[in-house]
Amino acid sequence: NEARGNASGYRKNILQICREGEVRKLCKNAPVNVEEKANKLLYLVLCHPNEITVRLLRLAMIVYYRRQ
Repeated sequence: NEARGNASGYRKNILQICREGEVRKLCKNAPVNVEEKANKLLYLVLCHPNEITVRLLRLAMIVYYRRQ
């Protein structure tokens, strides 16, 4: 939801969520088999939260929702 809507503070909010201790622990200890492309990108951001992955996620969401 942050990647779709919050144009001004999405990076900060997504990075904050992804860097929480419990989220990091779950991503590290519970690998998930993700098959859908959109979910793969979300999982990538969860496992590797940084400016580049978050910006890629935002760009993908913008492109995806413009086509609909």
